[in-house]
Amino acid sequence: MFWTIAFDVVVVALLLYRQRRIRPVPRTLRLRMPIFLGVIGLIEVLAYTGSHHVSSSGLWLVLGVTVVGAAVLGFVRALTVQIWKSNNWVVRQATGLTMILWVLSLVLHLAIGSGTGQVATAHLETASFLLYVALTLAAQAYVVHVRAAPLWRALGPEAGRPLQFAFGNGPGGAGAFFTNFGGAGGPGGPGGPFGNAPRNDARNDPRNDPTIIDAEVVEDEDPTELR
Repeated sequence: MFWTIAFDVVVVALLLYRQRRIRPVPRTLRLRMPIFLGVIGLIEVLAYTGSHHVSSSGLWLVLGVTVVGAAVLGFVRALTVQIWKSNNWVVRQATGLTMILWVLSLVLHLAIGSGTGQVATAHLETASFLLYVALTLAAQAYVVHVRAAPLWRALGPEAGRPLQFAFGNGPGGAGAFFTNFGGAGGPGGPGGPFGNAPRNDARNDPRNDPTIIDAEVVEDEDPTELR
């Protein structure tokens, strides 16, 4: 149980950290991270119920509250997420209220066991914690996707092109790493959102632009990060 709790804490800490980053909203709904966490969470629940006595009524009570609570709180949180257009992309960022609701939703789930008053459900809320996180994250991602859809339609079908990577002699010396949106006609002219501005001009240095796309590869529903 200790390692399960430790793993869950690390996952949630990383998840909350990434919520505060400015990140693109994919045109199509992607639930890779919720599915991944959901599979692990389901395995944890099965492992716990296989080694501990849990009544069927207690099990269904906890799972029912988990599913309902995850869906409702995920929907509410999604309404507090900021969504806007930037560099021909639709991006989002969790607000302070979003983070408060995240903490509140996690605390409420952990209080399920004591709230039921049934010994048969003791610690089941802890075992089902990651499954709850997966479900509430999926609910939030779906509502954010629905909210972002009109912005994507307004940008047109050419918006949100995949990133292209190139190595060359630019800011930072030989072999510096750059990213651009590829194709001409972007907000900054040919070559991407920053165009072909002089590289010795600090005002046009991509490293000094807060909206530059980060080249970090991520393993969730978003293709890239925005700093």
